[in-house]
Amino acid sequence: VAFNILALSNIFGTFFGTILGVVLSWIFSVLGSFTMFFLVRKILGGRFRNKIKNSPKVIKFMNVLDKLTYSQLVLITSIPFSPSFFINLGAGLSTVNYKKYFFALLIGKFAEMIFLGYVGVSLLECLTEPLALIKVAVIMVIGYMISIVVNKKFNLDERFE
Repeated sequence: VAFNILALSNIFGTFFGTILGVVLSWIFSVLGSFTMFFLVRKILGGRFRNKIKNSPKVIKFMNVLDKLTYSQLVLITSIPFSPSFFINLGAGLSTVNYKKYFFALLIGKFAEMIFLGYVGVSLLECLTEPLALIKVAVIMVIGYMISIVVNKKFNLDERFE
């Protein structure tokens, strides 16, 4: 289900234009990511934890996710070319708070969808065009600054622990 929702989110920008496409992509991307997080946490979490408890690389990755602040989690979810599958999987297997992850997805995925909908460049174009890289950096910095302001205003790091 989560994979289909994520796939649908990328189609909306093409059919509905920049503004409505970004909003619909954002909604479905957050729904897809959180659905995967939730399914991994509730259904697969126990099975995977038992199988991977002897894998030091996976345990290290999950420990890193557990220690992330709210703003850092927003930054990771806002990177346009980050592997969302692995971030959702790792967060689902870790002990990241549901609300913390959901609110991080709201801000992070919005920055990502603005980039994908507005800038709309592929990874290869991004590597050959410096302006595209600058746009990615600016969007990520804005998302990170918003997360810092929200975190200070609502004290999310302590609230979600």
